[in-house]
Amino acid sequence: AFPLVRSVLATLTSAAERPVVYGYHAYWTDNPATLDFARLTHVAIFNVDVHTTNVLSSTSNWTNVAEDVVAAAHASGTKVHLCVTAFSDSQHEAVFRNASFRAELIAQLAALVLDYGADGVNVDFEGVSGEYKQDMIDFVVDLRAEVGEVVLATPAVDWGGNWDYSELSRVSDGLFIMGYAFHYTGSNPGPNDPLYGSDVWEKYGLEWAVEDYLLYEADPAKVILGLPLYGQWWEADHDVPGSAYGDAGSIPMVDAIAEAKEYGALYDAASSSPYYLPPGEQVWYPDHDSVRERI
Repeated sequence: AFPLVRSVLATLTSAAERPVVYGYHAYWTDNPATLDFARLTHVAIFNVDVHTTNVLSSTSNWTNVAEDVVAAAHASGTKVHLCVTAFSDSQHEAVFRNASFRAELIAQLAALVLDYGADGVNVDFEGVSGEYKQDMIDFVVDLRAEVGEVVLATPAVDWGGNWDYSELSRVSDGLFIMGYAFHYTGSNPGPNDPLYGSDVWEKYGLEWAVEDYLLYEADPAKVILGLPLYGQWWEADHDVPGSAYGDAGSIPMVDAIAEAKEYGALYDAASSSPYYLPPGEQVWYPDHDSVRERI
């Protein structure tokens, strides 16, 4: 399951004087031209989508804002990336098994980036099969040659060993670990971005994810840890761990912090995560302290 809310903050392990702070901006939120770009080194505008017939769809999410965003961002020294998404097997097959489609996709992405004076592309391809492991590397090489910078959104847990972290970090400008959705709309309630694994929440957490990238020889200077600026809520009992029994969804961080004051903020030590318990619900969310701790 892939989270729809893509508001995230990221920090890059780097020796540079100014650490990379890489944010996604989703089309359904506020005007991206009003962002405080001085706090960001990069912003990825989410999203245009791979279309198996027309090559790209949802391009208005970019063209409606790109001119203003690039001008405002560049005035603060912030780089702008166009985020392209592909979450389905049919999209992946079109990109990785059809050379003419891939070439046209790269050409259209390059035109969208270069026509607006942007700086590169964020590739958010999720659920990619291991059969495309080398194809992903080749795609990044070809795309980067046309658009300048390429950063990839990559999984916190690579369940099938489908991503070549070492080679992808070599040929790209960064691997953005999607360090969220450890619990999600279709799961039972629990921490969205556990800092640590534990006997309570299994072994997987942000610490495990970063160590896994380094274990498989990702370049540390290219590893970006993505953090959620949103929480998850579930209709659920109040046991921790507990069981969901109805609807679930996401909530912006700022709204969750306000609600936590109303219902009483609680803290799960095993995952270093705040949560609160409205009647008939569990809400797990980030606050300023938890984000700071993860950074």
